[in-house]
Amino acid sequence: MGRKNYYGNGAIWSGRLTAALFTILQTLLRNDIHPKRWLRAYFEACAHNSPYGEPAPDNSDDFLPWNLSESQKAEWQYEVRPP
Repeated sequence: MGRKNYYGNGAIWSGRLTAALFTILQTLLRNDIHPKRWLRAYFEACAHNSPYGEPAPDNSDDFLPWNLSESQKAEWQYEVRPP
């Protein structure tokens, strides 16, 4: 199915983007945060700011796992830890 699709397009920017995303996702997993829930919350915050012309939340540090509130951690946590 994948065949030559798995080679990528060879662009440097895509490699950097992939590395950044893998870093974010693994950081979330190590902190028991469900990546899809976290991404949804982050993108909703971005969408909330878009009418004002701002592409991202004012303070993205609020989305770092070690800065999350206890209610955010509970909301975005896995019910059952993945294998």
